[in-house]
Amino acid sequence: MSYRTFLQRVLAPLGLGGGITHPVDAYAWSQFCDKVPLLQQLSSSRQEKLYQLAMEFLQQKRIIPAHGYQVEEEMKLLIASLACIPLLGRGMALYRNWLSVIIYPQEFVVHQEITDDAGVVHEVDDPLCGESWYRGPVILSWADVERSAQHLDGYNVVIHEMAHQIDMLSGDADGMVPLPPGLATQEWQQCLEDALQHHRRRIEKGKKVILDEYASESLPEFFAVISEHFFECPQDIEVVYPELYRLLVAVYGWNPSASCQ
Repeated sequence: MSYRTFLQRVLAPLGLGGGITHPVDAYAWSQFCDKVPLLQQLSSSRQEKLYQLAMEFLQQKRIIPAHGYQVEEEMKLLIASLACIPLLGRGMALYRNWLSVIIYPQEFVVHQEITDDAGVVHEVDDPLCGESWYRGPVILSWADVERSAQHLDGYNVVIHEMAHQIDMLSGDADGMVPLPPGLATQEWQQCLEDALQHHRRRIEKGKKVILDEYASESLPEFFAVISEHFFECPQDIEVVYPELYRLLVAVYGWNPSASCQ
């Protein structure tokens, strides 16, 4: 049995991790939202919708501590809340293909084999703050989850990895996310590709970019990074990539710039 199959078929049914023990009342939820800048800026109706989604997330997913690491209830609530920001417009169906979230206290090391342009295979150990596998699990560094929750600076490891899961609903991480009716595949693909090339050209010319340079790696990484920025700093995307912003609103089903209205 593979490691992934073990996680999905053995750990999840045992109920390791998972939901919170005590119900979160309206007052406690309001206090919690006030501590997280991204949640604080949401309108009261969106905060209420987010609460419902977060509770559903905690019922459906298993939050599993890695190597005996202890995950407190408020930690689970924060992970679920950030994870559900992209769902405010389209609901839980976007996360239907996976079950588990694994939490490490800090960055975790992944062993990889990389083939260079000459065909030589190199073995490297890469420290990562997050990783998404097809059909799960999602793996997160708690230190980076905390950092994501503290600032509205376009960095959010939870949203980044959730964007990868949405991308992989079609099977491949290729930037081809489930599109709503009326949005043509070619229009989305071309707009995303044009924005990626614009980002790469600015990096090559040494010009300032609004996204992390890591977004230039590939189309799926560009989608994940711009999704972080779309929810945390939507005005930046509106100004630099107005057409892509319009399509992201359609893809996610809500407009973060109007979240306080």
